[in-house]
Amino acid sequence: MNAASPDRHVEPSDALLLVVDDDPALRDLLVRAFSPYMKVVAAADNQEAWDLLPKIARPAVLLLDVMTPRLDGWTLARRVKGDPKYHGIPIVFLTARGSAADVAAGIAAGARGLVTKPFKLASLIEKVGKLAGVAVPAAPHDPVRRPSMLPERPKTHRN
Repeated sequence: MNAASPDRHVEPSDALLLVVDDDPALRDLLVRAFSPYMKVVAAADNQEAWDLLPKIARPAVLLLDVMTPRLDGWTLARRVKGDPKYHGIPIVFLTARGSAADVAAGIAAGARGLVTKPFKLASLIEKVGKLAGVAVPAAPHDPVRRPSMLPERPKTHRN
């Protein structure tokens, strides 16, 4: 795989990411954000994701919303970790819940990461890309870390 740079086109890898979020706008954003780097399958809730798993290639990473209808992310993570077919798939939780108890619940469920909403998309892409073994540009979609995109500071003259 080619090393990625912000100025070069990145070919998507064969790695598969399963994204779960019950917010259609956020789910669509995540699919569009990750698609340049890897294959993406999306589910509207964790039960749908569980039902999809036997029908798709083995995901490189699961990106799970914790609070979805029908099945919460903690439960899906425990199911995945307990099933020999899926054991070992890294799980990252994307959640509005960021208390110490929630972090502990995520770790207990087998998470490799817990990202609280709101989040920096660039950081999430880097974290998931690393877990999937996919090269992504440093801080994609993050103009703050790409100096060429920052406006020039006005020059001041001292008298």
